[in-house]
Amino acid sequence: MSVFRIFKGGNDYDAEYKGTAIAGEVFGELWGKKKPNGKYTIKPGQIYEELIYTVITDKGCAVEYNKDGQNYPVKAVKAGGKKILYYEMNGEELPIDLKVVQDDDDDDVIYMVVPYKRDVTADAAYLADAVNAMKAGTNEKRNKQFLFGMLLLKRCR
Repeated sequence: MSVFRIFKGGNDYDAEYKGTAIAGEVFGELWGKKKPNGKYTIKPGQIYEELIYTVITDKGCAVEYNKDGQNYPVKAVKAGGKKILYYEMNGEELPIDLKVVQDDDDDDVIYMVVPYKRDVTADAAYLADAVNAMKAGTNEKRNKQFLFGMLLLKRCR
């Protein structure tokens, strides 16, 4: 269902819970950060690129990109001052170009996405896994970060 999955310390659901919570935390830090002049440091079109780059390079997370039902590890490099995200398929390095649309209450246009997979019932496996991970977690702040990260990552396209 998701395009990106983020893991910290393994590749099971517990590691994905940790990585997704870290993504929620990092997004909050990046999106709300301001310069001394009061302007925001991150523009809407940069946020996901910066998020994925940061969780890989600064937080030590592994990121998977799902394309056509296949999972590919995401690699992050900095070249010429630009942050580049890419994956390898059949020995070829392919860039990941992230597009972002910021919500605007005044434009009367609603941008929505539909899930990649059709299994979206209340008992879908990924929802059951998420609920179980939250039940097992005792850190309320971490659970909120996980939920926020899950909403961001499960609905980006």
